[in-house]
Amino acid sequence: MKSEFNNAISVTRDYSKFILSKKTNRDVNCAKHAKLYDSMQRYGFIAAFPLVCMRHGEKLVVKDGQHRLTFAMELGLPVYWIMSACDYDVAQVASSGVPWSIEDHLRLAAKEGDADCAKVLEFASRHGIAPASAAALLANVATTMQTNDLIKRREYKIKDELGAARVLALYADLVAIGAGANGARLLSACFAACQVSGFDPRRLVTGAKRQREKLIAYATVKAYLVMLEHIYNYGQANKNNVPLAHNAGIALASKRGRKKHMNT
Repeated sequence: MKSEFNNAISVTRDYSKFILSKKTNRDVNCAKHAKLYDSMQRYGFIAAFPLVCMRHGEKLVVKDGQHRLTFAMELGLPVYWIMSACDYDVAQVASSGVPWSIEDHLRLAAKEGDADCAKVLEFASRHGIAPASAAALLANVATTMQTNDLIKRREYKIKDELGAARVLALYADLVAIGAGANGARLLSACFAACQVSGFDPRRLVTGAKRQREKLIAYATVKAYLVMLEHIYNYGQANKNNVPLAHNAGIALASKRGRKKHMNT
């Protein structure tokens, strides 16, 4: 069977050879492909991922790789390309791949010898939580958004194993007691509560045992925190009541501010 490709990969710096396929591909959007730009700045144009082109007179129509071509021109990189004899549907082919998950990135980093990423996977497996959530807890941050990019860039580091274990212990107790409360939002609420100065997890667990019916599922972290506040203050004298949800918000904002200051 004849190959649809000319197997020889060619290379050139003559960008005028190429024209973009406006009818069969997306418009170029550099802002949405900033990570590709960063990758090409770091590694150059990787020959193993050439442009796929079709001949149109003296020009080469780029079927696949228009953003790589655009960034190569901007960075002054050589362009690797291969010829295709098949006029295929780019959108259909491009959408058939499965995007990499954070767990995929963690597993690859662990295989390459990254001890922190390996520990995240072990921690997630041991406690039955998502690897992305485990990474955030161990890095002592509130959301996975703060750690996902670090993992992808191979810059992730564990910051607080004892704090993560404390949050997980509280979460496990509440899930065991409750009537449906569980998942990433409850875990985030537990993390937020544990950032409050003077917070006593035992007091919350004791209150939860006396009010099991209140431990139900909520759609937001804020709603979970309000629920935890009611349970935390159950049976307490007014002078001992704690605005847990409010204080947790302040503690998280302060934490974000400290991290931002440290990174400037």
